[in-house]
Amino acid sequence: MRNIHTHIVHPLEEEVVSLYENFPQCLDLSSCSLGLHPWYLEQAERDWEVLQQYATYSHVMAIGECGLDKVCGTPWERQQQYFQLQIGLANRLNKPLIIHCVKAYAECMAELQAAKVPVVFHGFNKSIETAQMLLSKGYYLSFGHSLFREGYGDILKRVPPERIFLETDDKTDISIEDVYKRAAELLNFPLDALILQLEKNYQNIL
Repeated sequence: MRNIHTHIVHPLEEEVVSLYENFPQCLDLSSCSLGLHPWYLEQAERDWEVLQQYATYSHVMAIGECGLDKVCGTPWERQQQYFQLQIGLANRLNKPLIIHCVKAYAECMAELQAAKVPVVFHGFNKSIETAQMLLSKGYYLSFGHSLFREGYGDILKRVPPERIFLETDDKTDISIEDVYKRAAELLNFPLDALILQLEKNYQNIL
């Protein structure tokens, strides 16, 4: 089972782990993603230099999470600057982007016009209209704890299986197995078939 986005580090497990600080920790992982999170750009100049070095490693599968967030206190221009830089880095390395987006979907999509690699919006919990807007651009949506909300299965059912990923993010009270079982239940999809589909999705973005 692929966990496309988690902050809980599991050395040597086959899952993508997003780390936005302490980049050398990635050396202990079998696969991971690295990026500059918009919440944590206080030392972005230094971190950007380090990220460029570590992002070249073969087991760093993606760039992110990165993106834009209108709720956090990071200056907007600074968020845009480092989001643009990471889009360029992903293009140069031909690695997918893991996107953090809060109340900035139009702005994220404007920046992502420059992306030449697959794009995954992590932690998706918005409306079907927003989902369709992102899907129309060929982006992937990753779902996690939102699937346990009442009624959210109706949105999941309207997303093509070939555009779905699943994740645990920073949650410690649910496992990736729980998320897969919940998604299979909501989709009325055999669990084994869902696992195979998401594995195919994973291979398609690499």
